[in-house]
Amino acid sequence: MSQSSAMQSHNDSSNTADSQVTAANAAQAEGTERNQRATPSNHATGTHSTGVADHGRWSTRRIAIYALFVALAMAASLIELPIFPAAPWLKYDPSGIVCLIAGFAFGPYAAAIVSILGFLPHVFTSPWGALMGMLVALAISVPAALVYRRKRTRNGAMAGMALGMAIALVVALVSNLLVTPLYAHMTVAQVAAMIVPILLPFNRVLEKLAILTVPDSKDQAGEQHSLLDERLLSTPSVAVGRAMLTGGDMAEICRTSLLQAMSLTHKWDEAIADEVNRKEDAVDHYEDVLGTYLVKLSAKALSREDNRTINTLLHTINDLERISDHSVNLLKAGQEIQEKSIHFSHEAIDDLSVLEAAVQDIVNRTVDAFQKNDCYAAGKIEPLEQVVDGLVREVKTRHIARLQAGVCTIEYGFVLDDLLTNYERIADHCSNIAVAMIEVSEDRFDTHEYLNHIKNGESPSFEKRYERYRGRYTFEPGPSGTAAAPEQKK
Repeated sequence: MSQSSAMQSHNDSSNTADSQVTAANAAQAEGTERNQRATPSNHATGTHSTGVADHGRWSTRRIAIYALFVALAMAASLIELPIFPAAPWLKYDPSGIVCLIAGFAFGPYAAAIVSILGFLPHVFTSPWGALMGMLVALAISVPAALVYRRKRTRNGAMAGMALGMAIALVVALVSNLLVTPLYAHMTVAQVAAMIVPILLPFNRVLEKLAILTVPDSKDQAGEQHSLLDERLLSTPSVAVGRAMLTGGDMAEICRTSLLQAMSLTHKWDEAIADEVNRKEDAVDHYEDVLGTYLVKLSAKALSREDNRTINTLLHTINDLERISDHSVNLLKAGQEIQEKSIHFSHEAIDDLSVLEAAVQDIVNRTVDAFQKNDCYAAGKIEPLEQVVDGLVREVKTRHIARLQAGVCTIEYGFVLDDLLTNYERIADHCSNIAVAMIEVSEDRFDTHEYLNHIKNGESPSFEKRYERYRGRYTFEPGPSGTAAAPEQKK
């Protein structure tokens, strides 16, 4: 093993340039710029993980795939090519590409594991080189994976690589200044003198190459469905993991589309409206492609865990698509408000803000639980859905009171009814997704029995969560001057 240095950060970047298409095809998907909130793990709740991403317990499939990447990184690290005769201790090896692909495909934990274990064979033959190789591989792959996980687009990949290269360069330069003199028989001044003429120019060239090789496609749907390569059907466990990732991307598009559509009911923006319509088309295509892929996959020999994943997706992708449909309905309501110059009373705006906060909460919780296959978090959805139902009824009641008092108009009432109907149905679809996750994880699917069980006072946790949410989303004093709270659950 050669003694790695600042060149290692450039090597990883160059590897990226040669294989970014592979990384994109393996894991690229559109997401949102919002942070993912952490929720309790499946391990803590006894539920079953269905993916190989950075959450849930260590399933056999997850261990096997990580082991495969580690083995590839070990093999790649044995390929050592000198780059500069003046610096014979700077050698290129393609192991960084494996770390980066693992991070893009399965998250930062995977990148960290592959970066560390991939260099273990060299610890005994070249400990300093192994240490520096690990540090630089971690510095470039983990930040890139973190950024890409939050924004699964071409720009997200570029931003992640740029951040990773910057961090890796700093790590490599500092480690070279401290470590290289110990084994290369050079002074610190001699090592420092190589930074400008050798290391920095090469870094800029590789950065440009990496950016140019990232696929640039405006077809979001087609870009995402590269994940669903039918060749993966020959290895069902990997295909199931890809299908789950694609389902999570579909959920993310639904979330961002809904939030954008809700903003249009307050302030109309033609560009945002166009984006919502484009996302609706993408979600429709997701449902078609993913559904077809799942049907083909279900015909394969699958493990019990993989069967659960497929059943969860089959039971939920339609609800995700319906949430996207309601986003378009909200867009139309916002357009009507803008075209008719409808102005709401301050009381009506305050009421809607409470309801909208609850709807955003339930959608965010549902998407997060779905992406992480977190059945514990899914158990918190139904109590919140009951609160949303109560809020909808209360908004209608308060509107009638204001209408009688001459504060609101009938025209506003028509638009209000459209908004309330869509908000209530969005919450219903969130409930469907959560219940499907829970029931499939227990190898059953009787939603009516489950809902009757928790709503009839047989679930203390449901009652506590309902009361907590009910206290969180309350209205200002109503027309009568008394504080208004959501109605009791049905």
